[in-house]
Amino acid sequence: MLHNAICLVTAWRKIRLCFMITPMQLVNSNQVQMLILVVHLYQILPTYVPYTKIKFNCSLSQTVTKQISVSNPTDNPVNYLLLLLSNVNHSFSILKPVSILHLNAHSNSQVQIQFHAKKIRNSRAYLILCGWAIGPHFGRNQIIVLESYIDNLGIASEYTIRSKLYEVVEKNLRISVPYKNAAEYEIWMTEERPSHPSSLKMTQWSELLTRKIPRRLFLNQKSIFVAEGALEAYLSISVACIAAKQRTFWLIFQAQTGDFIIQINSIWQPLINDHIVVKWTTQRECPCSDWQSVSIRDTCPFNIDIPSCNIQLRKCVAEMFQKSLDKRERLFWSKYSNTCIELRLIKWFIENDTDSALEFTHVFNTAVTYKITISDKLSPLVLPEYFTIQDVRSFTQQVPMIIHILPTTPPLYKATITLTSLDDKELRTYVINCLRS
Repeated sequence: MLHNAICLVTAWRKIRLCFMITPMQLVNSNQVQMLILVVHLYQILPTYVPYTKIKFNCSLSQTVTKQISVSNPTDNPVNYLLLLLSNVNHSFSILKPVSILHLNAHSNSQVQIQFHAKKIRNSRAYLILCGWAIGPHFGRNQIIVLESYIDNLGIASEYTIRSKLYEVVEKNLRISVPYKNAAEYEIWMTEERPSHPSSLKMTQWSELLTRKIPRRLFLNQKSIFVAEGALEAYLSISVACIAAKQRTFWLIFQAQTGDFIIQINSIWQPLINDHIVVKWTTQRECPCSDWQSVSIRDTCPFNIDIPSCNIQLRKCVAEMFQKSLDKRERLFWSKYSNTCIELRLIKWFIENDTDSALEFTHVFNTAVTYKITISDKLSPLVLPEYFTIQDVRSFTQQVPMIIHILPTTPPLYKATITLTSLDDKELRTYVINCLRS
């Protein structure tokens, strides 16, 4: 009983009910005092019914200001005490006047309210213009509902990470925080551009960490902490371009203080897989006499030894996979590093997350056919249009690519050839150095 009385009196004081009573007086009630309280409640409570609703719309982390007109129809000047109730996260603030609005008889004035879109979800608060708090003349209370809607999930900051294909890059991003209060922000992730709260699909990073899967973007922490008054924090990330295409990720930071979104662009850059030296001599006979028709025979003595395995790709996938393991799992994993079992284990781990693994599932292929291109359009090297490696899992084997070298080839000749898998997911680049003896 006393607990309920305390809660009730606290609520009355917060809304400026203007009736002095203690919780103990409610529990041990006096009949005369209760009669006076009931009469006062009967008169005053109807004035706490909202008479209008004001809506605020803006993008996340942005502000919007509106003016509310307030009138005094009485014959006496009135002072209104301005209060904001249920103002979670302090999203709404009174700019002008700060706390007291003075209205002369039969006059009106403006109250300036600012809304700061700190949270993704919609919010509501109540503006109370209490006319019973300040004398000598009193006015009727006025209650206004303030409602907010986020019409666009704007991006607070954008970061671009450029890295070579199949290389793991460690970065420490300086995150600009739009709110000043100290807070720990939990991190959520999505690969679909946030536009509206109703269509936002995001997953908490701490949950994604439980899924053992290599990722293009890996966060080395579950949250960021912002000190009081600070406007920035640091986020440690690892980025690896597993496939030759640009990817974009959006991180949503959420705390009691507020929410904000950043965008991370991962842009790949070409990588030279290896340098291959081809030695040849003009004395060696070549059976490809009809070289002008690009008819290369299997018995041609000239070839380029291409590594069976794309070692950079394999190591990149393995390294990003190990980031998702704990210390004990990583110790077990080290026993199978650079083996065929390593790939089988990764494949077994991601069986239930095939959608998230689409970027690197090609690493599990056994036979791969590549389309061959050369940097020098007038190259004296005649290459096949396509080249197939029957087993790309072997770290040590090489597969000969039959080529034809024209007699007019200079003693020293360099060209770059690119092998692109037919599904465009794997890319190899080799620098070929031809030396004539």
